[in-house]
Amino acid sequence: MRKRLSPDSMGAITLFLVIESNQLTYLIRRINMTTDLVTYYGQTPTIDQLVNKYGVYLEKLNRETKLLLRVTLSTYIVMQQEYTPTEYPVSTALEDALCELVIPDSIPQDLYDVCSALDELTTLEAETILEALQHQIRWGNARIQGSV
Repeated sequence: MRKRLSPDSMGAITLFLVIESNQLTYLIRRINMTTDLVTYYGQTPTIDQLVNKYGVYLEKLNRETKLLLRVTLSTYIVMQQEYTPTEYPVSTALEDALCELVIPDSIPQDLYDVCSALDELTTLEAETILEALQHQIRWGNARIQGSV
């Protein structure tokens, strides 16, 4: 087994382990906490505003809010194929995506606040936030405790 440390473009160190067995080489990459950062995927004034209010890992949002935000942003991205951000803001995507899924009175206030702050979000910014949320939900600070 050989170990190799490699810095990426963001300056994070990734550990690569190369295991050779039966003429096959397996590369195992350790996932870094830096990929939980919203700004790891992209940084714009809108994303900076989100990070300033909710933290670089969006740690002030709980798992449920992050899951619901992911559904909302996915709906928003799909609708941007037909509408502009002004015609179809994130707050409308919130209503469309969640009012059928969840009892409207049980939608967390934080989610309303986030969506209203992101109303003129670009598709690229929405996809950037989605990538960070996906990583946090699966591997980071919003994963189900005890799951790997």
